[in-house]
Amino acid sequence: MMTSNSVIKYQKDICVICDNDNLEEVLSLPNFPLTGIYVDDYNTEKFMPADQALLFCSCCQHAQLLNHLDPVYLYHETYTHRSSLSPIAKRGNDFFVDYLDTLINGRKFKTILEVGCNDLYMLEKLSSKGEHIFGLDPIWEGRESEAKTYENISVLGKFVEDINPANDLNSSPDLIVSTHTFEHINEPKEVMKQLVDLAAPGALIAIEVPSLDTLLELNRFDQVFHQHIHYYSLASFKYLINSLGCTYVSHTYNYSYWGGTMLIAFEKISNNENFDNQKNITRRAIDSSISRFKAQLSSFNDLINIQRDLSKIYGYGGAQMLPTIAYHLDSDLSWCEAILDDDESRNNKMYPHMPVKIIKPSADFSLADSAVFIGALDSARPILNRLISLNPKRILHPLTIM
Repeated sequence: MMTSNSVIKYQKDICVICDNDNLEEVLSLPNFPLTGIYVDDYNTEKFMPADQALLFCSCCQHAQLLNHLDPVYLYHETYTHRSSLSPIAKRGNDFFVDYLDTLINGRKFKTILEVGCNDLYMLEKLSSKGEHIFGLDPIWEGRESEAKTYENISVLGKFVEDINPANDLNSSPDLIVSTHTFEHINEPKEVMKQLVDLAAPGALIAIEVPSLDTLLELNRFDQVFHQHIHYYSLASFKYLINSLGCTYVSHTYNYSYWGGTMLIAFEKISNNENFDNQKNITRRAIDSSISRFKAQLSSFNDLINIQRDLSKIYGYGGAQMLPTIAYHLDSDLSWCEAILDDDESRNNKMYPHMPVKIIKPSADFSLADSAVFIGALDSARPILNRLISLNPKRILHPLTIM
């Protein structure tokens, strides 16, 4: 398959957190597929793979992608994610609000700003915690009036750097929240500085991002993909907080979301204490995690080859990230009968350049004579419950931790 490297907008080989210019390439991903795209015909000339690589900064313990793809290409109209339509995202937002409640202890805010408000699922949960609630997301550009809002909620269809505080906000936010946005931003330190400058003195800021620490713990390198430019460790995010002149408050992990997302809170208060950047990640630890990841998928390939001789094989879960699993298996999944998924919007869809169809199983569908592998790894537990009703001959999981 040819690679569409023409969509690489630029390369970033300097750490965006600490400006270290001696990053190490820890994972090469040539001809790496796009994710989150569903098409009617896999045999398309669109959405070609592009070369990618994962870099690691030993100074602040941050990881980032080398190649930044053109957002117009990367976030095509077929790439969609809406929080209220995703059970995982809804549970994740609920967890975030619960964490926030432990920090604020009933405190009411004058102005709350959510960066990356998506379809307002979490913003509406925050409506009782502040006098004025603002949501910021470019997906609402030109459609602000269409937003379903509570009386005290306003939506801004723009980027952070485009905010005009005097015109857009009633006052400087004393609470800023953001979930699953800062892994997508090309220059997160610059955007975070803009938010800190925008915030009121003493403001609380709470951010959720995928965790590099848990990725390494679980050997989940299938979670590295083009849309996630950054992979924050606890150490690198603390470094970022300190560099902004702010004070770390607390952090926690949501182990039910992507194997463990990181939620971290800090305040716009200068910390005069010496910063202690504890470094827990080594290049050797990364290499070991990659080796374990590859060994697990090699064993899974062996299992697939055995089952192919004994029965048909289906997948279950037409996840956005399934193309990365196929990539690391060095397979187009053509040995798979179909990918089963209960989402009607994915029925009869395919992934670009993968000749396997996604189908919604009928009420009387049975897997009694077939093996099935879990294709949506981050929904493995609920999928297991669903598979029990379908009574498969065998259930296979590409990795060993769920």
